[in-house]
Amino acid sequence: MGSQSRRSADPVGINIVEGNGIKSYKACFIRFLVFSHSSRMETKNHSFKISMLYPTAFDNWDDLIL
Repeated sequence: MGSQSRRSADPVGINIVEGNGIKSYKACFIRFLVFSHSSRMETKNHSFKISMLYPTAFDNWDDLIL
């Protein structure tokens, strides 16, 4: 679960930066923003699953949920 969370979180920023590099092509920029948003939602889902599996691991899981 930890490595899945890292793999889904890493592309969020990377896709924004990569899309920004080609923002002269609006459709490509938007496509990379969609990829980034999808990765963010996947990361949020992993965080939720971890909070359900290990409810006592942290005092306040709400701070960790994106």
